[in-house]
Amino acid sequence: MPGLDGLDTLTRIHNLDRRVRVVLNSAYAAYREQFVSWIADAYVVKSSNTAELQAAVRSVLGVAIPT
Repeated sequence: MPGLDGLDTLTRIHNLDRRVRVVLNSAYAAYREQFVSWIADAYVVKSSNTAELQAAVRSVLGVAIPT
């Protein structure tokens, strides 16, 4: 995203409509400690295993995880 990072984008989304649900998927675990990241509904550190990301999206959307 030229000129913006994920936290800048999150701030813009939040300022436009606070009802928008956001899952941050970042390569930087340290971003979790930054105040702006706290307004996201979930924070997942990128991995080749997408299970955690999928679980976070399902949780944020209120979708049951199939067993």
